[in-house]
Parts: sequence; structure tokens; C-alpha cells
Amino acid sequence: MKSTDVSANAETSTQDQAQNDPQLRKLLDDYLQMYATRDDRLTTHFSGNFSGFTGGGDFLVKDKAEWVAITRQDFAQVKEALRLELKDVAIQSLAETIAVATSFFAIHLPIKDHILSRETARLVLIFRKESAGWKIAHSSISIPYHGVGAGEVYPLKDLADRNRLLEEQVAERTAQLSQANDRLSQSNAELAKVNVEHERTERKLEELVARRTRELREATAAALRAGADEEDRIGQELHDTLCPELIGLARHSENLAARPDMPADLVGWMHDLAGQAGMAARRARDLSHLLARPDVVNASFPDLLRAQLHRLEVTLSVACELTLDDAFPELGSEQCDHLIRIVREAVGNAARHANARHAWVDCMRQGDRATVSISNDGKPLPPPETLIEGLGLRQIRMRADLLEASLTLRAGQAGGAVVELTFSVPPGNAVYTGKT
Repeated sequence: MKSTDVSANAETSTQDQAQNDPQLRKLLDDYLQMYATRDDRLTTHFSGNFSGFTGGGDFLVKDKAEWVAITRQDFAQVKEALRLELKDVAIQSLAETIAVATSFFAIHLPIKDHILSRETARLVLIFRKESAGWKIAHSSISIPYHGVGAGEVYPLKDLADRNRLLEEQVAERTAQLSQANDRLSQSNAELAKVNVEHERTERKLEELVARRTRELREATAAALRAGADEEDRIGQELHDTLCPELIGLARHSENLAARPDMPADLVGWMHDLAGQAGMAARRARDLSHLLARPDVVNASFPDLLRAQLHRLEVTLSVACELTLDDAFPELGSEQCDHLIRIVREAVGNAARHANARHAWVDCMRQGDRATVSISNDGKPLPPPETLIEGLGLRQIRMRADLLEASLTLRAGQAGGAVVELTFSVPPGNAVYTGKT
């Protein structure tokens, strides 16, 4: 019994010495100081043989490098210094090279906080004396669980109360859910009726829009056909009536100038009149050819396009350059007619209104998309807000719509303007052979 008392007294004395050992206490104080001030030198105090866990983690760290990374993540998340309110400390010397420091403290963050600062953080550090000095071989920090009642190790009463409360809440929520489901079923039934009516109305609207669209396209096509008929009639009138009359006027003027009794001062006027009448006859003839209806039945799109560009060159004195892709699709007669007239209108507008002297027509194909681009070197386009669309541009838009093509009007890279149409190519559409 006496020896037991001596042993107990010796153990108590050893603990007291450890508790009051300034070197061991300094190890803890240095750790707390470096942690509170977010000092990266703390990472050099961990042992190569390390284990630990964080206050919010659910995994055990067994590697120093991983713990160093976690510590630096901690410092990066809260960069400003912390204030640690120390509440209790216990230091145990387990051997000459091993010591344990347990401390309780409150953490005050550098932000307004009413949760963490009220909790007691519990930190356990195990120091081991190595060749390089004292190192931290273990670190663990935790926050107490408040569900543990007096006289309990595990929060069994709290768990039972929580389970009972949860069951009551589940029963209440189940009843509420049942009522909500009933209301939802009624709402779904009403919504189904509304949806049926909505779908019926939507179908009617779609049918109405489709009918109106079809009627608009038919009216557009009829208007364009009427315009084409009028152009054809005017062209024929120019060719059959005005041209012969102008030629006759030129010949009559020449005959008058050749009469011996014609006064000398009128001879020159008669020759000038004959020349002007002949020039007007040629211009009227060129215009009649330009206005002529494309022969989309007996000629291919490339041939018609080349002929149209040639007439534009002759009539409007604008140089036209054509690039036709080998893979450009074959076109139906209606498509061919619309595209020829779009090219004629675009080049004609550029020559007459933008003083263009050069025009480029590019017909390309990429996969299931075909593009016709008409560009020129005339005056640049005005700003969109000041652009006034004339009859020619409106007809281009109408024809593009009938082709189901997207139409783009933009400024050219080197001046002038670009009119570009892009439309779908049906699968299996043949291509033209030869290259221009």
C-alpha cells in the first residue's frame, strides 16, 4: 500500500512537472501563436510521420504534405489574424521524446460571428522530439456535440426525442402531402382541360398562319408574275415599236441631210439627230433584251446567268465576273427565274444608284446549303437607320422569301454592297458540270 502511494505521488509529480515545463508549454504557445497569426512557418513544425483530422472533416490525414496543404487552405480561406481565447490547457510528458498538449479555447474570427465564437474548440497535439527538434506528429481538433445530456456518453435521449419529433413531422407532412396531392390531382384535371383547349386553339392558329402565309406567298408570286409580264411587255414594245421608230427617225434624218436643197446649217443638225436616234435605238434594243423573260425551260441556269450578265455589261457598262461552283445544284425553272431576276436587280441597282463599275457574282455550295452572292465596287451602303428600300430591293426580298432563302444585305469589305442569299439543297440534288 505504501509503495502504491509512492508510485501515485511520482506520477502526479511527473504530470505537474510536464504541466509547468516551460519548454513543453512553449511548444503549445508557439503553435497557437503561429496558427492565430496565419504564419506559414507553422507548416515546418509538422513531423514527416504525421496523422490528424480537421474539425469539419470526415477523413483521417496520414500524410504530412496533405496536412500542409490543408493548413494553407485554412490560411487562404481566412487571411486575417484570429483571436484565440484560451480556456484550459493540459500538458502530458509521456516519455523523454513524447509530449501531449490538450487545450480548450474559443475561436474569434476577424468577421462578425455569433456561432463559432460561442463554441469550445478542443485541440490535441502530440509532439515528438526528433533529430531536428520537437515536431508535431499528431493534430486533431473538434467541437463538442451538444446533444449529449447529463450522465450520458452518447446522446441517446436526444436521439430518441429527435426520432419522436421526426415521426410527428413525417406524419404531419404526410397528411399535408396527401392533401396537396388531392389538390394537385384536381389542378391537373383542370389543367388537362385547359391544355386540350389550348392545343385546339394553337392548332387553329397554326392552320390560320399557314393559310395566311400560303395566301401571302401566292399573292407575292402573282404580283411578281404580273411585274414580270409587264417587264416582258415593255421589253417587247421597246423591241417591236420604239426601236423601229427610232431607226426610222435616224434614216429619215440622214435622208434629209442628203437632200441638195437642205440648208447647210441644218445638215449638221440632221446628222447629229440621226446619230442620237441610232444610239437611242441601240439602247432601247439592249433594254428590251435585258427585260426579256429568261427562257428557263430550254436553257440551264449557268447559260441564262452568263447571258444576263453579258446584257448587263452591254446595257449598263458594268464589268461582271461570274464564279460558279462545280457542285452548285441544279435549279427548277421557278428557282432559276427568281435567281436570274435577283441578280439582274442587284447588279442594275448597283450600276444605276451606286455608280458601280464592277460586279462579282459567286454561286457556291457547301454540303446541303447553296449561296448566291452579288457584290460590287459602288458607293458604300448608308447606315441601316437611314436606308430606304426601293421597289427593287423589296422585290428581291419577295423573291428570296419565295425561294425560302435567307437574305443578307451588308457592306462589302472593299466598299460597295453585298447581297447574299442562302437556301437549302434537297438531298440527292444533282450538280452542274464544268467550271466558270
